[in-house]
Order: sequence, then C-alpha cells, then structure tokens
Amino acid sequence: MLKSQDGVTSEEVEAAMTDPDQAKEFIARTGADSLAVAVGAVHAMKSREATLDIPCIEAIRQKAGVPLVLHGSSGVKHESVAEAIEHGICKLNVATYLSQAFVRGMGGGFEKHPDELDPRKYLRISRENVKEAVREKIRLFKSNGRIDSSSGFVSPPTQHRSVDIEGAE
Repeated sequence: MLKSQDGVTSEEVEAAMTDPDQAKEFIARTGADSLAVAVGAVHAMKSREATLDIPCIEAIRQKAGVPLVLHGSSGVKHESVAEAIEHGICKLNVATYLSQAFVRGMGGGFEKHPDELDPRKYLRISRENVKEAVREKIRLFKSNGRIDSSSGFVSPPTQHRSVDIEGAE
C-alpha cells in the first residue's frame, strides 16, 4: 500500500494511470513537446515504495512520441526509476526527496548545536545535505558527465514543434 502525505491509495493511483491512446490524442491536438504522465508515482511520498508501470511508459512513449515527465519521483524505487528512464522518462521531479534532505540537515544542526542562534550554521548543513541528494539523483538518472571542461552543457540537439490550435492565442 502506497503512503503519501495526500493519503492517496494504491487503487486511486491505478485509476489515474495515463491512457496511451489519450496521451497520443492530447499530443496531436495540443502540439505539446513533452507530457507528464501518471504511471505509478505519487506526489509527496516520504519513502521509496512505488514501482512504475514500465509497459505503460513504453506504450505512451511509442504513441505520444514526446519526452515524458514523471512527477512524484521521490517515492519511486531506484531500480524502477532507472528502468523508466530507459523507456522514455526524460524529466523527473524529486522535490520531496530534496526537502527531506534539507529538513534532516536542520534537525542535525539543532541537535549538534542546540544553543546556536545563527541560522546560517543550520542552513549550511542543510545545503550540504541537499547537494549530496542532488549528486545521488544525478548519478541515478545517468546525468553525470554532461558538462564539458568549459562548463558548457553537453546535450543532444532538440526538436521543437509548433502547432496551430484553432482559436488559441
């Protein structure tokens, strides 16, 4: 059973899954150049328990033909995240995970220096925790090694589409 701050149940997650055919139609009608999908992750999960529906991700990727975005990645098992990336997830959001690292730093600072009045001491610990959490996710997402020696971002060329949506401004 999934546990999220919002109290979302496993049954609700299953019912909200993205339909690959609807995803295809949405992209065709809107011309969106990426798509956030519901494939088993839940916002604000405090622990990594979720497993993503890889066949669904693959079907959406094939039908929609655009990069896929995953919200709620903080609560997804590492092996499931790695597999999802291989099957079309291109952007992952991990705000809860980074917030947890920050709060742990604050708690550690309070515990280590209970009489400290300068919040910068606690914030320094939090900042270091967040930096390490970001490093961990960069490695998990296989995004390391994407900056060249001149600090320029190394990225494959991208295609941007435009679409005429009737009546839209």
